[in-house]
Amino acid sequence: LVIIITIVSIIIMNIHNNKQTRFINYPNNYSICNTKDLEVIIYSNVEKLECFNQKNISNIVLEDIDGNIYQALVNDIELREKEFVEDDYYYPYHMRLSMTFSSDSIINMKDVKLIITTKMGDKMSFNIGNISVVNMEFASLIDTKSITSKTKKIDEYYTLDTITIELYNKQYNEVILSNIILVSNVVKTNDFSLKLDVGENYFLDIKLNYLDNLFIDHVGIILEWEFKGNIYQQLISPYRLFKTSSKHTEPIIQTYEVY
Repeated sequence: LVIIITIVSIIIMNIHNNKQTRFINYPNNYSICNTKDLEVIIYSNVEKLECFNQKNISNIVLEDIDGNIYQALVNDIELREKEFVEDDYYYPYHMRLSMTFSSDSIINMKDVKLIITTKMGDKMSFNIGNISVVNMEFASLIDTKSITSKTKKIDEYYTLDTITIELYNKQYNEVILSNIILVSNVVKTNDFSLKLDVGENYFLDIKLNYLDNLFIDHVGIILEWEFKGNIYQQLISPYRLFKTSSKHTEPIIQTYEVY
C-alpha cells in the first residue's frame, strides 16, 4: 500500500509540475558593436515558467551553423504582458544576455541556436537568427554630423535600403575613405573611394545589398580611412533607424516538456 501511494504521488506531482509548453520565437539579424549585450524574445503559452527563472538557469550558450560555441550569461529575464501571437495569446520573455568573448575582428555567426540548460535538467534550443559582433578600439577621425536612412518595402514590411552619413573632415590634412565594412552577415555594400579635403562636408550614401530576402533595421558600419600613410578604422554604431517588429520573419514553433 505504501509503495502504491508513493508511485501515485510521484505521478500526480509530475503531472502537476511537468508542462507541455509551446514556444514561439522569430529569428532576427543582430549587429553588435562595442557591447556584449543582446536581447532575445521567446514567447510561451505558459506564464511564470521556472525554466525561465534566471536563478534556475545553469548554462546558456550560442552555437552557430558551423558548430562554434560561444558562452553567454543571463543578465535579466523580464516577463511582460501577454500578446496575441500567431493564433493565440502568449507571454513574451525578454532575455537580456551578455556574451563573454571579444574580438578585434568581426565574428559572423549564422543560424545561431540559443541553448539553455536549467538546474532542473531541462534543455531547450531556439534558433534566434544571425549575429555579427565586433568589439575593439576604433579611431574617431572624422565627425559624423547626422545619420539618416531610406527604406524599401518587401511584401508588407519595410527594411533598410540606404544609410546616409553626413561627414565632416576635422583634420588639418586630406583624408581618404578607402573601404566600407558592414558589421553584418546578411548585407554588404559596394566598393567606395572618397577624398575629403580639410573642413569639407560630404553626404555618404551607403547602399545595402542583401544576400537573401531578409529584413534589418540596424547595422554597424566601419569606415576605413587613409591618413598620413596610416589606415584607421572608425565605427558608426548601429543606430536603430526605425523600429520594426521581428514578426515579419517566419516563426519557429516548438514544444518542450518543462517546469
